Amino acid sequence: QLQQQLQQEQQKALALTEDHEVLRRKNAEQQRQYFESKKQIHQQLADYAEQCAELTAERDQILASLKTGSTNAADTALSQKIDNLQQQNQQLQQQIASLQQHNSTLLHTQQAEQSAATAALQAAQQQIQQLQAQLETVEAVAQDSVTREALEAERDEAIAAAARQADQVAELQHELQQLKAMLSAPANENTDNVEQLRASIALLKHQSALTANHQAEQRETIKQLRDELQQQRDQAIQIQAERYQWSKQKLQLEEQVNFVKSNSAATIERLTRYREQAQERIEQLERKLQECC
Repeated sequence: QLQQQLQQEQQKALALTEDHEVLRRKNAEQQRQYFESKKQIHQQLADYAEQCAELTAERDQILASLKTGSTNAADTALSQKIDNLQQQNQQLQQQIASLQQHNSTLLHTQQAEQSAATAALQAAQQQIQQLQAQLETVEAVAQDSVTREALEAERDEAIAAAARQADQVAELQHELQQLKAMLSAPANENTDNVEQLRASIALLKHQSALTANHQAEQRETIKQLRDELQQQRDQAIQIQAERYQWSKQKLQLEEQVNFVKSNSAATIERLTRYREQAQERIEQLERKLQECC
């Protein structure tokens, strides 16, 4: 039963290791996507800054035209430029709103990934605690050498009892030989003792049968004790091997948990820093828009 429990826990540990590997690959892929999105947004911000500079230059040209008092054609061109400026301003507002929405989505994704990573870490830590408890159980079983020593003592006692029984059998056989010799003597020498000798022989045969049965039981007990001792030795060897395997798996899980912790923390830090930079850039664009208007 212990072996079956250990195999089940080993399968759980293997499944947890695979889950951690999937999480690690997923974090790496998301990190790559985040960097790609960051690159695209920086390019968009650069385009927005360039457009804002162009709008500012056009605004200066319009203000200069107003100061110099241009002709109707100039007024028409001025109106057209103002319309273009307003249209571009609306487009820029839409782009900023889109950027803010993207930033909000990115923040939501970051929070979701952080929650998922936290849940995975907690599950891994709980699994490690369960493995630790299982290791302690295995160690407790390994320390049951006292039971093995008791079995060895019982075996030695059974062997000694068998030796004593063998001595008794030898003694009974000797007495039986003496009785047979007496019975083989002339009848006139043994007339008075015949019935007594016959009764003694019957008793000796009964005792011999009991002794033989007891010896058979002793041999069976010794055989069982030897089998139990061998099972104890095999189990102790197997437990030591499994204990080493569990310790190795526990160390691997702890290394994976530390990796996930450090990787998740670094990813969250980079995303937070990028979100702050994006928000700062958005505020700069909004200030430039206010200046343009």
